[in-house]
Amino acid sequence: MTMRRAVAILVIATALLRLALAGAIGLGIDESYMVAAGRELRWGYFDHPPVSWWLSAGMAHLMGSDAAWIVRLPFIALFAGSTWLMARLTADLYGEGAGLWAAVSFNLAPVFGLTTGGWVLPDGPLVCALLAAAWCLTRALERPGWGWWLGAGAAAGVALLSKYSAGVVILGAVVAMASVPGWRGWFGRAQPYVAGLVALAVFSPVVIWNAGNGWASFAFQGGRAAAARFQPFGPLTVLAGFVETMQTCALDETERERYLDLMARQANRMQTLVSDLLTLSRLEGSPPPSSSDWLVVSALMRQLEQDAQSLSQVIN
Repeated sequence: MTMRRAVAILVIATALLRLALAGAIGLGIDESYMVAAGRELRWGYFDHPPVSWWLSAGMAHLMGSDAAWIVRLPFIALFAGSTWLMARLTADLYGEGAGLWAAVSFNLAPVFGLTTGGWVLPDGPLVCALLAAAWCLTRALERPGWGWWLGAGAAAGVALLSKYSAGVVILGAVVAMASVPGWRGWFGRAQPYVAGLVALAVFSPVVIWNAGNGWASFAFQGGRAAAARFQPFGPLTVLAGFVETMQTCALDETERERYLDLMARQANRMQTLVSDLLTLSRLEGSPPPSSSDWLVVSALMRQLEQDAQSLSQVIN
């Protein structure tokens, strides 16, 4: 059996499985949000570029229904294309046997095979477009002409139109070109720059929408990227810095008291953090409550009130 035949069987079989799953499981929270928000078509949306919204809204309009299996159809089809692209890209680089196993592994990976493979999320169009861009780019780098370069630019633009994080992968491709001696010569030719302009042209609706809406989407995603992330060792780092300062610097009594007070605060933060982690561990390790168990709502509300008051005292 040839690789193409095996990949075709894989694509058809997995697509049918995803279609059955799409009909058996209702929309998740994120999916419901995207389907509802996509009923009003826009060039851009607050939290992501618009391709996913356009796909779900277009299918719902075409079929006259926004049932789960209907709005998921474009994403199932896109992942079928992603599987083929994964096989083709890997086969070009490492041989047909590697291409087939790459496609199989791609479908077996839970994140790709389940969520990316059929849910109404930006990841499906993103992955498909990035694979198409990578395939076109690998061919463009080894062949003269314009076709593959234009394809790479268009696919990169669609990837950006799907999710902003595509920009990181595109930057990685530029770094790779600069790092490989045989590819650096392309920077002296017009093709890569024209491909970049094509990508920007495809992405331009999002830029135009943001410009007319106070750059809301860029600001939101930029704020998420720059926001403070979970750092469990942060208090220990601060404590270590204070200890080193007290050991190496000549401090008067007032400064020593100030540093000791700050160290006590960081120690309390660490204690709270450890306590919260232990609570989460106990919750995850506990068996779920039975559907026949009754809960006294008044007792639950009193507990919530006490917890809120305790938290307010800690914050203030």
